Amino acid sequence: MNLKTNYRMGMMTKKETKRRWIGAQKLDELSPFGSDQHSVRKAIEHLGYVQIDTIHVIERSHHPILFNRIPNYRVKDLHIAQSLDKSVFEYWTRLAMLFDYEHRFEAYLPKEKRVFGYFALPVMIGDEIVATLDLKNDRVRKKILIQQWNWLKKHKSAEKKKKIEEALHSFERFQFNFESTGE
Repeated sequence: MNLKTNYRMGMMTKKETKRRWIGAQKLDELSPFGSDQHSVRKAIEHLGYVQIDTIHVIERSHHPILFNRIPNYRVKDLHIAQSLDKSVFEYWTRLAMLFDYEHRFEAYLPKEKRVFGYFALPVMIGDEIVATLDLKNDRVRKKILIQQWNWLKKHKSAEKKKKIEEALHSFERFQFNFESTGE
């Protein structure tokens, strides 16, 4: 049985299913894989695989996946792991039922038909997807620009906004440090 079947049959509550999924992804811990060069290998072994993304709007997709799970993540750590393991892939799982959120990839829609933006990304705080952000890199000024910010349901709050902005600034430092140093 899959998560959807278990949830519908009443075997797990929606809250319990979300908690288990977030825990399985290790998104409920600050540094679940450590902070040394071996952390990337440990994260990939746990996740199964991480797809190397050659097309990037904000950042190549595998870097945020690892950055969110390894606080001291450095791009060169992935290079080391990739050189040794040669099996680095990532998958996208739709969990709309659990998170009451249906992701919309709108890059190919005409601008007037977009709801969330060209390349909106879901933002999760705790066990809730609270917003989507359409982001763009300004590589000259070394800034991540928020093209569009959408709060989902009644999640808008100053506290959540502050958490999201802090995470964005942290990622911005990582992003542009990598571009300037290659690490």
